[in-house]
Amino acid sequence: MADRIWNPMLILLFALYALMRVDLYLKFKGYQQTVEKVLKKDRLSILAFLNYKESQVMDLVKLAWRLYPRKTMCLERSIHTAVVFKQMNLSCQVKLGVSKEPPRQFHAWASQGNKVLTDSPGYVRHFHPLQAWKI
Repeated sequence: MADRIWNPMLILLFALYALMRVDLYLKFKGYQQTVEKVLKKDRLSILAFLNYKESQVMDLVKLAWRLYPRKTMCLERSIHTAVVFKQMNLSCQVKLGVSKEPPRQFHAWASQGNKVLTDSPGYVRHFHPLQAWKI
């Protein structure tokens, strides 16, 4: 019974910590260094041993976005999702794309295979992926 309460809380606390870290990295180091430092780190986490489905982890990630005191943008959300998924030993991709029609806009999202995690699939269809990182 205690595991059902504490395991999600542990994931949520880690998700909030990871979001703060991604936010600070993007603010002070920029996009490229954030990708290199945050996404490329290989380390084993205790969270990897918790057996959670992707949808459960994504629900906790979205809750962290709502609890975070600043508004999170698409780049923060996609990198943050990748960081949490990596720590949970789940795979995903961070994609950066440009809109297919003018006016040109950039957008970032996380996906797992063909399933979009951080946005609605309908919205992402308007963007052509330029770069992707498999996590």
